[in-house]
Amino acid sequence: MLLYLLLFFLLFLHVHAATVFSSSLKTCQSQCEERNLAYPLDSGEVHWTGLGDFNYSTRVSSCRHGCEDIDERESKCTVKCLEDGIVTNSCKQGCRAVLVSFLAQAQALLIQTRVNMEVLETAMKLKWEFPETLAEELKEISNADIFWFSQTRPLNGILGWRWTSLPQNSFRNSSLISEVHVPFEHGEHVEVRLALSYRNQVLVSRTTTYHLPLSKAGTTLEVIGQLQLSDDRVAVCYRTNQPTPKFKLTVMTMDDNTINTEESISRCHLFSNLPRDNCCKASISAIDEHGATTAFVEIKLDFFVNQVEIELVSAASSRLIFSNSTHLLENEELDQYALGDSATVIPFPLPTDDTITAIGQPSSVIQLKTVGEMDTKITQIEIDHIQRTLYAVQHDKGILRCKLRTMESEESPTCVLIVNNDALNPPKEITLDPVNGHIYSLNVDNKVYRTEMIAFNATGIETVASLQYLKDMSPSNGIFFDVSKFLLYSALQNGSMMTLNPVTDQAHIFKDSGYSDIQHFRIKSDLIYWMKKKCGETDADENCIFAENLQRSEEDIPNKFTYSSALMSFGFLEEILLKPRITAVSSISLLTSDTSGRVSWDEASTLPFQAQGSAWRNFTYFLKVTAPEITDFAPIEIYTTSTDVKINVKPENLYNVQVQVCSDDFCSTPTTSSSTSLPDLGGGIPFVFTKKQADDIVSLDMLGNPIQTDDSVKLLEKMQNPHVLDNTTKTVYLAGDHSMGIFKKDLEDTTGTPKPFKDGLFVEMMSIMPSRSMILIASSYKITSYRLPTTFDFEYYSCEEPLEDCAEVMGISSDDSTGMVFFLTQSRNGTVVLWESDPENRAPRDIATAQSIVPFRRFLILHDRMILVTKNNHIVHTDKSLKVVNVATELERVDRILPLRYAAISHKIEFTDEIKFMEGSKTDLQWTLSPPLEAGTVIFKVSIFREKMGGQDPPITTIQSDTNFTIPPEVLEAWSSAQRFDVSVQAITPWASAVLNRTGLTAPVKPPTSPTQLRIFATQQKTVDGPRALISFFWGPPTEWNGTPYQYIVNCTKDDGSWIGGPVTTSQSHYSFAVKSGKVSCQAAAANEPTNIGSFSEVITIDSSELKPLVKLFAIDSTNSLISFNDLAHEEPRRETRQVALPLKLEYQAMAFIGEDLYAVRKEGESAQPVLVQIDTNHIDNTVHKVSIGGDVTRIDAMTSDWVGNRLIFVAGTNLYQLSLEPFLSTSLLNPHKLIQLTAATDAKQLAYDPFMNTAYLLTKNGSLFALDMNKNTEANLALTVPCLASQTVTWMMTEFAWNRASSPKIYALTWNGLINVDLAEDFQCNEVRIDWSKFGEKGLKSISSFAIADKLFAFVTSSEMLIYGRDTVTPITIANPPLKQILAVSQSSQPYPERSCFELPSSKGIIFSIVNEGKTGALLEVTKSSASSACQEVSMPQTQYEIYFTRKNTDKVKHVRSFSDRIHVENGILDKETDYDVTVTWLNRYSPASGVSASKSFRTGFGYPSAPRDPHAIPVTPDTVYLYWSLPETLNAPISEIKYKISQQAAGISVPTSIAVIPLSETVSSNISSDTTSCLINPCRVKIANLRPSNEYKFWVTATHISHLDATTILKDDDAVSPEAVARTLDVPGTLRPDNVTGSSLLLRWNGLEPEHRPSSLSVQYRESGGASNEWQSPTNASFEPDVATELVPITNLLSATTYDYRFVATYTGTYTIDGKVLAFKEDYLQLTQQARTKAGVPTAPQCVEAKQDEEGWIVTWKEPMSDGGSPITSYAVETRINKTAEWEIAERGLDGWKTWWRPGKSETSSSMSSSTMEVSEFRIRAANIEGFGAYAYTEEKKEEKEEEPSAVLPYLLFLSIILLLAAMILVACFWCEFEFKSCLLSLSKWCNCSKVAAI
Repeated sequence: MLLYLLLFFLLFLHVHAATVFSSSLKTCQSQCEERNLAYPLDSGEVHWTGLGDFNYSTRVSSCRHGCEDIDERESKCTVKCLEDGIVTNSCKQGCRAVLVSFLAQAQALLIQTRVNMEVLETAMKLKWEFPETLAEELKEISNADIFWFSQTRPLNGILGWRWTSLPQNSFRNSSLISEVHVPFEHGEHVEVRLALSYRNQVLVSRTTTYHLPLSKAGTTLEVIGQLQLSDDRVAVCYRTNQPTPKFKLTVMTMDDNTINTEESISRCHLFSNLPRDNCCKASISAIDEHGATTAFVEIKLDFFVNQVEIELVSAASSRLIFSNSTHLLENEELDQYALGDSATVIPFPLPTDDTITAIGQPSSVIQLKTVGEMDTKITQIEIDHIQRTLYAVQHDKGILRCKLRTMESEESPTCVLIVNNDALNPPKEITLDPVNGHIYSLNVDNKVYRTEMIAFNATGIETVASLQYLKDMSPSNGIFFDVSKFLLYSALQNGSMMTLNPVTDQAHIFKDSGYSDIQHFRIKSDLIYWMKKKCGETDADENCIFAENLQRSEEDIPNKFTYSSALMSFGFLEEILLKPRITAVSSISLLTSDTSGRVSWDEASTLPFQAQGSAWRNFTYFLKVTAPEITDFAPIEIYTTSTDVKINVKPENLYNVQVQVCSDDFCSTPTTSSSTSLPDLGGGIPFVFTKKQADDIVSLDMLGNPIQTDDSVKLLEKMQNPHVLDNTTKTVYLAGDHSMGIFKKDLEDTTGTPKPFKDGLFVEMMSIMPSRSMILIASSYKITSYRLPTTFDFEYYSCEEPLEDCAEVMGISSDDSTGMVFFLTQSRNGTVVLWESDPENRAPRDIATAQSIVPFRRFLILHDRMILVTKNNHIVHTDKSLKVVNVATELERVDRILPLRYAAISHKIEFTDEIKFMEGSKTDLQWTLSPPLEAGTVIFKVSIFREKMGGQDPPITTIQSDTNFTIPPEVLEAWSSAQRFDVSVQAITPWASAVLNRTGLTAPVKPPTSPTQLRIFATQQKTVDGPRALISFFWGPPTEWNGTPYQYIVNCTKDDGSWIGGPVTTSQSHYSFAVKSGKVSCQAAAANEPTNIGSFSEVITIDSSELKPLVKLFAIDSTNSLISFNDLAHEEPRRETRQVALPLKLEYQAMAFIGEDLYAVRKEGESAQPVLVQIDTNHIDNTVHKVSIGGDVTRIDAMTSDWVGNRLIFVAGTNLYQLSLEPFLSTSLLNPHKLIQLTAATDAKQLAYDPFMNTAYLLTKNGSLFALDMNKNTEANLALTVPCLASQTVTWMMTEFAWNRASSPKIYALTWNGLINVDLAEDFQCNEVRIDWSKFGEKGLKSISSFAIADKLFAFVTSSEMLIYGRDTVTPITIANPPLKQILAVSQSSQPYPERSCFELPSSKGIIFSIVNEGKTGALLEVTKSSASSACQEVSMPQTQYEIYFTRKNTDKVKHVRSFSDRIHVENGILDKETDYDVTVTWLNRYSPASGVSASKSFRTGFGYPSAPRDPHAIPVTPDTVYLYWSLPETLNAPISEIKYKISQQAAGISVPTSIAVIPLSETVSSNISSDTTSCLINPCRVKIANLRPSNEYKFWVTATHISHLDATTILKDDDAVSPEAVARTLDVPGTLRPDNVTGSSLLLRWNGLEPEHRPSSLSVQYRESGGASNEWQSPTNASFEPDVATELVPITNLLSATTYDYRFVATYTGTYTIDGKVLAFKEDYLQLTQQARTKAGVPTAPQCVEAKQDEEGWIVTWKEPMSDGGSPITSYAVETRINKTAEWEIAERGLDGWKTWWRPGKSETSSSMSSSTMEVSEFRIRAANIEGFGAYAYTEEKKEEKEEEPSAVLPYLLFLSIILLLAAMILVACFWCEFEFKSCLLSLSKWCNCSKVAAI
């Protein structure tokens, strides 16, 4: 498609030879014919009428006449198309096509424009600019009455485009730039584009989006939600685009009486103290810094009054409860402060030593049961009456939340512990805002924080996600949230009381002082109850509780509650009757089909001041469904937590739905919607929604449920550009790149390139009505329809004056079943209008109007239902009234909506056969279309191209409805005979088209003229049956073939009236045959078709006795190429024919002639071996047959032919060879037979042969002529026997035979003195041949290098040319590459034959032969040769052929063997085994047929040695070993000890079996030595086959053979000695062994069992040092383990550092197997392939051989290097010493060089430890170091003894240490148990509180 787009844009590049208008005209005129615009369908019709009213050219001319409607400002199409001789509908197509072509060029310019925007004070300045390369086109288009506009609109899509005209002279006079000022749009982002109008056709550019500064974007104000919080309070939230707004808020009664006006900077506001009657509405204004209103919105408050609720609240009473830590006390009178006898003790059993620590405010008594002593106490309890949860503050721990529902029941409570991120700052007091989902906490740091409630269904331990620090409410002594007033109170430490409005988030001072020592307070009915820690000196004054009025003055004294003991806490027992207020669902949708419905709604929303999300809420949704039109419909009422409910519906009924959010027994205001179900769809799916999911396309039905669809949906949705599908033809119509043009392609052709459908159209939306053959195409301001054959149909919508009021097209849809067309438009003010058009009255009419519509991607209308997909990918259902819009925001999002038009019939067409001539006709063409269609529903556009398609001649085109076509006679008359032509037939239906081409057709041909250049020759020939004449008839091609040459027909008539001849190919221009005598008359005719034969030529006659031979001459030139000269005796100029140059280089060495066949020896390419070829003498390029020449012959020096013996004789080097041609045609290789080893006749130049004397004549390069007697195998120099040659040097020679005489030839020899002949039949008599040498130029004789004679014709060769010597003249023939190396003149008369009697063989009855058996079925047969006829002793004889017949006794089955040798070898396999035959022999040669049969001899073949081994079986015993056993062959045919067995195997994936070595087995001894063969003396034979691959299937064969036939190839070929296959699968590997950990001194190997089917008996591990001195495997301690262990760790210790080790596992398999009822046991080891691991680098080992001794200078310590340096070079040594065993070791030397292996202490170091007089014994120890550190010590000998004594001394210490460790372990276990019990207490709800019973009310 990109290629088409590129070509499209190239139309608009600057070309001097064409303008925009001329280009439009040219494009239109070409489309009239190429796009078939001249044959439009009538409106609303799907068939053509009136095809015969006008011919093709008239219609095309009319269409092109309409194309001229382009150069006027206004269209004159109506007038033009009513002119005489004009086809109106064809003409109108041209009018539309030229307009589209012009607009396409304008659109191509428009999409290349650029725009820059500058924001001015009062407007936007837009600068439009075009590239310089478009200057000429822009100038021309702008001068064509074009109107330019800038279009702008806000990005939100609420408003349509604003049109602003550009200056009148914009882009004229070569201007590329135009500027315009446009008003600001109301929004932050503005879209701009350029539009042009031509003839009210509006085109637009791409849209560009700009961001406006807020100061220019205007102020937007929008209410986002409201919520009634109490019976006199409503919260409203709103938003604006300004960053620092200020708002003026006014609340009014419903009759506009102002209640209150306030100003605020908050985005939410709480309207309080609202009246209960006639309430209320509110206005919200955004005001600037000057107080001016910049935006305004008025709303009705969702406010209602529940009178019943008010009465219940007013009647409810509260009960004040106190606790003195042991009892609960109730004060029945709230104004009674002295609690004495008036206090009622609430019955509450409290266990001994338990205390009450907190009191909450529930409506009933709840008891929390806990146990344990280590839990923290509860310091506060709060109740969330809305979510029905209890919050308890645990001291220094966190907040415990439990669901009251579970606490009030007997089930285990559901609780969660809420902890802070900061464990050092836990909450000490909390208060709840259950309406808005907030927890306010006063933490240990005395600061107040706010956090959101956690999820209602949370469990376990939850960490507070974030804490919001409330600075204005801190530091605080106590907090309380008053739900009735919707205020948070905080008693600050400075004594003031602060309030916080959570809606506005504004804090205010409530009281300035009086609360500095407050500890805990609650507010109830304008009274504040508070407690402080100390208010006196007595115990009763420990905790004091006061009550006072919130409006008290500073002089008022709070009232103190007194009791006989200290009151520790207080609370209220009350009924909470105020119901929760919940925000209603923002939207609900009802999607319906014909039988199902789906209700979905948004989740319960929250306002900005509330906790976000809904997880913290305890609520359900209440859904109610009604059907007012169904009388017996029972309303559906459902409580659910889901936001998606499916229901059943009945077709064509109205359904109403409403949903409410409910918490406890209170619900929000309902949100409603409705929808009417569709009519009965009969189970069909009219459309699907699609969406991309990963790499797949998912389909959903009309309710958004996933469904399965066919692959066509996925194929369609992978296309990105706008597209529609004609399902009747599976054709996709899709927009091109940049929305330019429409293309079409086969849906199933995923790789093909789309083909153009309509060029130039700007396409944004499409719809299709396949049954009506109509596609609708829409752009921003135009809707048109086209028929699927590409012709224009109707324009539904375009702009009218004034253009500024033109509405933009938003979408189109169509209904194929009714033909209705629908589209939506949007005006500047945002108004959306729905239009419809019916097929009868196509003028659109508006049927619905809406102020706005949700922005959408695509829509369709189905049964008055409008379905949309929004730009946010939501599904929308509405009706054509646009009143109730169901936007399914909560359902799965989709990408597109795809109509599914299931085709009842297929409109796809195809040709089922090629275009061909009708039977018996050469002028009538026919074709076949499938399916066959009625006339009028299909038309055929037939185009005939002379010579070829795309040639210079224009095609002959016509339109017809028939499926056959007759070539007009006038066309045939204008064409040449047998004119080649191509045909293209395009079948066009209203839905599809198909093209069928046929190339290479030919028109009727005329017969060719007669052949020319007739010639005929009669060549005499002496054969074995007497003389005959060979007639050769030649002719030339006809003057005019009048077609393609097909054949010649030859007709030759003999004297007796018989004829000979027939058809010959056109490559052949001669015909030959033999006659005994008489005249022959011949003529020829040419044919260009089998039945189209031209006239015969004139008759040409010749007498067979006439002397008119055919002479041919062949030569090898200086380039070793073969050339030929035909008909040398004819008087016409001679022609040289050379072989055509081939890719393969050919080098000819020699040639010879036998009969009518030419043989040549040549080398081909780089091959060193020559080949023998037979060449067609009439066409030397044709090779008849080719064989290779074997042996050591690489070059042939000279060659001649023995035509009698049918052989070639040649000299190669110093040998004379023969090549028999009898097997030439039946073989690919001929081996030469050496005849004579030449001694004197070397360096050969030429060779001639006399078959009557069986003598060859050899001319050497030094001029000597030798006779080679092949009967006697002798060579003789003729110069010694022929006097005339004694003093002559021969330069060239040849032989010539006398006509019709079977006698030796004459030898013609060219000498330095002239040309002589030697008559071999007349005792070598010499005669001079008289030649006028003066005719050969100045050099005369000296210029001649070679010559040839044929039938008295001399051909002399010089260094530059060939001369034909005649009686009177010498005719020169130029040679391309002189000189000629060899020349051969041929005439059939030059090769006479002896009589046939010379070759007759004796009767075969007398044949004597012998025959013997050659083992098995072979035979050797020797035949005694026959004797030649005495009269022909010297004559060359043909090869004798022997035929041997093996007749199976007592049957008629015969085996036939042929041979040319008298010693015949019959190979094994030809004859049957152990079979008796009668053998007979007969002989024959090429001249003597077989006569009779020899006497028969009896012969019997053998069997050979052994038969096949029997019953092989293979048994796997380990993963790499198989036992194979078999039974002895049934027939051995030799001693058993001489029979050997060879095993071959074939693994899976291997195509050919291979021989393998095996290990013999016996019942007692098993050898591990393998052998290629094995012996077997008793049954069963057994071998072991090792080194196989685990888990592989193998096939095995056993081959028996005799020791004399141990060649592997023989064995494998002996199928009779091969056993049946035995199959076995080797066992699975039992597991893997891998390094698990590697240190510097150890390997830890991990064994992982693989659970094999057959487990080994035992497993063990082995290791060794890689490449170590000892190659033996070692086993670590405890290296063996059971095979059923899944995982085993095997440590290998005491290893050397940085050293590579081999390791493996050894699996031992044991078991039994049964052979012939005998049970045999086996035990085999499977050795894993060796693996390696390397230890890490470590410290060195201890030094070796440490010795300390004294000399005259004192002590000297020596040592050797450590065994291992640890993988790193030794850097130093350290030496330590001590005086005796009880002394401490002292460092004597550290850092001693690593290369030193001795050390001597200094005098100062030894003076204190010893003296020369006492000679005390000192001890030393040494250790080595590398970069890893110090290694182990090595001690002197005394230390070793000490180390041996150490165990006994250390034992008590070890025992004591073990006791200590045991006691420590016991203590740890006890601690772990205590901790476990403690955690159990924490995780049980009954243990969440402190470890005594605590009551909470």
